[in-house]
Amino acid sequence: MLQANKYREFNIQQIFLLTIGSLICIEFSGYFPSGTQYLFFTILFYYILKRDKSAFILIAFILSHYSYGFEKGGFWNHIIFLVLIYYYIQNPRHLRKLTGNRLSNFLLTILIIFSISGLIINGYLTYHQNIIYGFISFFSYILMFIFASQIDFSQRILKLVIQTLSIGIVLMFLTGLNQRLSIITMEQSYLLGFNPFNYNKPYIESLSTLFNSELFGEYSMLLIGFFSPLFLSNKLYNSGKFNRVSIALIIIICSINLILARTRSAIILSVLLIPLITVISLRFYRIYLNNYIFYILTVILSSLIIIILGSYIGFSKSLERFDDVNISKMTVSGVISGEDINREGRIAFGLYRLSSKNWFLGNGWNTSDINIINLSGHNVTINQMSKDTHDTGTFHSLYLTLPIYYGWFGAIAFILLFLNIIIQIWHIIFRRKTVMNFNPSIYISFFLFWVLFLIDEYKIEMNRSPNYQMMIWILLGLSFALVNKANKLSAKNNENTYN
Repeated sequence: MLQANKYREFNIQQIFLLTIGSLICIEFSGYFPSGTQYLFFTILFYYILKRDKSAFILIAFILSHYSYGFEKGGFWNHIIFLVLIYYYIQNPRHLRKLTGNRLSNFLLTILIIFSISGLIINGYLTYHQNIIYGFISFFSYILMFIFASQIDFSQRILKLVIQTLSIGIVLMFLTGLNQRLSIITMEQSYLLGFNPFNYNKPYIESLSTLFNSELFGEYSMLLIGFFSPLFLSNKLYNSGKFNRVSIALIIIICSINLILARTRSAIILSVLLIPLITVISLRFYRIYLNNYIFYILTVILSSLIIIILGSYIGFSKSLERFDDVNISKMTVSGVISGEDINREGRIAFGLYRLSSKNWFLGNGWNTSDINIINLSGHNVTINQMSKDTHDTGTFHSLYLTLPIYYGWFGAIAFILLFLNIIIQIWHIIFRRKTVMNFNPSIYISFFLFWVLFLIDEYKIEMNRSPNYQMMIWILLGLSFALVNKANKLSAKNNENTYN
């Protein structure tokens, strides 16, 4: 298990400054950075990794909020790949145990085999440069996932993770608000949320740092699910490391983000979170009445702020999005087919593509342009996409796209990786007494995060953004690190019992 030198660790202020400094360095670099910048950031990030492994992960996580180098698989993904490749060459023994979980190691191996096989056999081999970028992007996810899962998930790291998530969503909020109100505009600025393709065009919905409104909305909804159990937990505040007001503020910001993004499914799931969180929390740890009252007041305050700021953040426009969806008449079959969620054409096209061949092998993970070609089945690039449903090259469903990237076996392994962490966390929650010396609410937070993620991904694709996908892989790795920590504590308690 990876451990940092406690005498040389970064604090959250240093992590924030290093992140902002890195963003400013690439802000005026144009379409893609120079070789000098590649070298500089590779050396800098390797230095950070050697000094504090958790800081390296969390800085990479915040930087991944920004879609720099999107078309080539993400610039920060390239840096992560170079740093981790060098690190594991220098420390091969750290790679042998992979995630520390046998099932996840097996599933990861299956995913890698089918992704690379598909890329070699079915990939567009004439686009050599794209294949290289796709290869780097894919293995940056895998290596970072392994690296994050090996971290010793301590109380310090728990605090840093919560602080990092807060910083990231606040930066997304500020960018989304700037896009909506055009407070500061530039022809191209990743910090402010502008690029040459949308300059001087009004934002009907905020795209935020990811340049994707649906992913912006989904991630904000996931963080509402993540922070809500923490808000209700007394143990978190008794430690003196957090206060309820700061957590409430993050929940309010995430709620405003939902309106800025105008994402229907995220708004619906956020509303359903209230009874779900209540039931789960009452079942697994005691909620004090005043905590729950404060939580409901936070929800009410969020609603009032949204109504008051409605004309500025596009509240009425968000409500209009529900006009073509009749929630009261939704059925399970209608949701699955896409008919009741306004996705019927896209899901039908996705099913058509899956029936067009056996997909034992997919086409492998590639750059955005080639991924769109692979999904659509014909030569269409990002700048040539037609408004016709059958030409957009996206099915708006993660589960329909996975076989085209990784083949059926790779797709199943991909999904089982996420189901595996959900099951493991659920198991830990049930035997919570063995991990009493670690905050129990954090397990419920990660559990809700991944359950909501798998639900919402039925109508959106995390793989539409190489940067967002890195964020998800990092959080998945940290979730496995959390599980490994709980298992270690459980084994230690059992050993003490028998002794």
